[in-house]
Amino acid sequence: MKRYRPLYGRVLIKYHKDFQASVVNAESKLEKLVVSQVLPDVYKNDGFPGYDSVCLSYQQLKLVLEKNKSEWITALSNQKAVYLIRDVSNGKLYVGSATSKNGMLLDRWRSYMDVS
Repeated sequence: MKRYRPLYGRVLIKYHKDFQASVVNAESKLEKLVVSQVLPDVYKNDGFPGYDSVCLSYQQLKLVLEKNKSEWITALSNQKAVYLIRDVSNGKLYVGSATSKNGMLLDRWRSYMDVS
């Protein structure tokens, strides 16, 4: 098992459950498991939380854009928005808006991050 350690938290498995029992012997089902994807990083369940819950630091936004996180990219590219940015060095606030028909909020935030 030591040789598989680099894959921990990164492998997505497909399995179709075709029985009613809630507990099963895993060894008896191993042949039905199919590796569907190996993620580049450990899965952290950091999908898009919904527009009302977006509150990101510069580093978090940069990571979302650099990793091209699909849920975030889809959500941000399809949303016009008014948003607030706080400069943590001096506390000043900037109110911005993204109203473009193409790219919308995604393009605006990418321009701040210089990430394409």
